[in-house]
Amino acid sequence: MVGADGRTPVLKDHNYFVKKGALSIAKGHGWRTRDWAYMRYNDKSEELYDMRTDPGQITNLVNDAAHASTLKRLAAELDARLDSAGLAH
Repeated sequence: MVGADGRTPVLKDHNYFVKKGALSIAKGHGWRTRDWAYMRYNDKSEELYDMRTDPGQITNLVNDAAHASTLKRLAAELDARLDSAGLAH
């Protein structure tokens, strides 16, 4: 959608977003949102990173109980996205 001034909202407002997240497929699947990066590999191992505080993806939070609800939500979002693309998970 282009604004009245000919520019897209995403260029004018850094809080505006077009998609909920981005799917990646490599040695498993990944789901990247504005604030989080979640990966589930073919061997079922997982990684979770808070991209606001750890953009270099240094500290894997997948086993941190404080982030259990975020992990569960992102895993469900990834599964839903894979389902919508007709991909196995």
